[in-house]
Amino acid sequence: MVGAKQAERRVSAAALLLRDDGRALFVRPGRGSELWTLPQEPVATSEVAEQALVRLLNDRLHIQSESVEFNDTIGARAAGRAAVINVFTCTAWEGEPRYSERDFRDAAWANPAAPGDLELEPAVAKWLAIRFGADAVELTDRQALAKLLVETRERLLAAFEELPWDERDRDLDEGWSPLDVLGHCASVEAYYLAETQRLLDVAGHTWRPFNVDQHRAEQEGRPAAAEAGELARMAAVREGTLAWLAGRGVEELAAFGDHAEHGAVRVGERIHKIARHDIEHTEQLRAMREALQ
Repeated sequence: MVGAKQAERRVSAAALLLRDDGRALFVRPGRGSELWTLPQEPVATSEVAEQALVRLLNDRLHIQSESVEFNDTIGARAAGRAAVINVFTCTAWEGEPRYSERDFRDAAWANPAAPGDLELEPAVAKWLAIRFGADAVELTDRQALAKLLVETRERLLAAFEELPWDERDRDLDEGWSPLDVLGHCASVEAYYLAETQRLLDVAGHTWRPFNVDQHRAEQEGRPAAAEAGELARMAAVREGTLAWLAGRGVEELAAFGDHAEHGAVRVGERIHKIARHDIEHTEQLRAMREALQ
């Protein structure tokens, strides 16, 4: 598992305690942020995440469990620097979770897909949405990922079609036209797929985030894209993504690579991110439509 190998990153072990009713344990740290999160324990430079997890369960929550399985990593920010959270799922334990106010100010059991009034730390909330939300899929299931990619693209295009045809090339959202959105989604998808392949092919490769500002600068001065051309480019890029995905095995989708901001990232999660990106811009297109009414 991921240890505290890099001093510039804050590394912690987190416990996703899941009861039989599907609720998970959330806490508010003993100091600092008012946001809720999963119970966590810092990983010292001399240990691995599993050792910190035992300390979290035994000393902070006062439970014992052998039903623990590594789940995933979450990239976050803490005190202005990159942070990595190693999440372990725990589905059975001895004892009832207890805590000291020195460690946690408050604790609550909540549905991880819909935690209600609990305002979660953003990176944790985003990860839970991937794992438990309406669009949650197993990140090593290529068929489920392919189905999600098809569904989210259909929603994006449906939102585009709801916009009046004579408004689709006009600035409707701070420099964005609906056609700009389509072109951006195609470009980001192509870049994500290329970076994902590099994670598999190049040992030690660190994911390079898509530079939105650079992309938009490159578009300045170019002729406005015709709608048919953008739609055709989107279809071609998506066809390439689905073909790539069809050739991937479970081990490849489960493989981890490095990300400059998030630490360790899973290949399947990077493909899932393409679908989430479509969802984000579907909401942007819908907001454009509402603004016209």
